[in-house]
Amino acid sequence: LLDAPKTIHLDMREDNAFGHETSHEHHHTDPHAWLDPENAIYWLEQIYINISALDPENNTKYKNNAMIAQQNIRTLSAEIKQQLVPIKDTKILFFHDAYQYFESRFKLNAVGAITLADGSKLSPKQLKAVQSLFTDHDIDCVLTEPATKTAWINDLARRPVKQASLDPLGSTLPLDKQLYSALLTNTANQITSCTRP
Repeated sequence: LLDAPKTIHLDMREDNAFGHETSHEHHHTDPHAWLDPENAIYWLEQIYINISALDPENNTKYKNNAMIAQQNIRTLSAEIKQQLVPIKDTKILFFHDAYQYFESRFKLNAVGAITLADGSKLSPKQLKAVQSLFTDHDIDCVLTEPATKTAWINDLARRPVKQASLDPLGSTLPLDKQLYSALLTNTANQITSCTRP
């Protein structure tokens, strides 16, 4: 699906502070593309077309299911957009740079991430850059991930900071037909709760 022709692609960021990326000859696609609802809507069409080719007798059923799911995502996306408007100027720091597609779609003000999208370990230079993010942007909330031990973030920030857990895979959510909607809703709710005073 990432290779489907109309999939929206964003380049992987190579700096902990967003907006300060250096220019490199080889750009790599950020693989977390499912966090943009527009990609999900397009992918549903691709899934329907491919499944129908394998099982043409049920083409109508697949098409109807895809159309219903697409409309549900459009509705939810509009609701999330409204939900996040009040925090559009709030500076956000992610633990892991996995949310670029979500922040781009919903116009969030993400200033950086503690770890990069490729999952590489933090270098001393990066730790210093992240400390500067806390100082320069007065970050009071870090959006972490469930499997990450994050007690040391307060030491890095040199003060207590709020933390809320995000899971880009939805691995703690029920594996049912509402999984994708629940993933988007949970992401929006956690960001909202963490960034409000």
